[in-house]
Amino acid sequence: MNATNSGAQRAASPVFADQAAAFIAANAFDKPTLVISRSRVAAQYDALNAGLGRAQIHYAVKANPAPEIIRMLVKKGSGFDCASRQEIELCLSQGARAENISFGNTIKRASDISFAYSAGVSLVAADCEADLDKIARHAPGARVY
Repeated sequence: MNATNSGAQRAASPVFADQAAAFIAANAFDKPTLVISRSRVAAQYDALNAGLGRAQIHYAVKANPAPEIIRMLVKKGSGFDCASRQEIELCLSQGARAENISFGNTIKRASDISFAYSAGVSLVAADCEADLDKIARHAPGARVY
């Protein structure tokens, strides 16, 4: 974030609030580009975690599946909400424990439910009665939300 004041004399060089803002200022992008500061994500996670008491945060992996973000959140003790087999595999490959992963997708194939359950993921979202039947058949004993 650049800090400016329209009525004040400009500083000789801009003042940046974080590394991401400095990176953006130092580079030219020819297409829309997302720049994220891992330290900012970590600080925001810590603030949210501190404010939620005993609640467990489950980061929505589809929001940003960068391995560096997942790995950092694993170290902080985050849970993960995965919507696909690939997202589950990513989280596990970055050190997440299966018991800290939930599987939530509005369209769940039986094979994906089976995969998640066989990988140790036992918390599954149910969006309709048909989901409950699939979960009961392919992930017996799973916890449902």
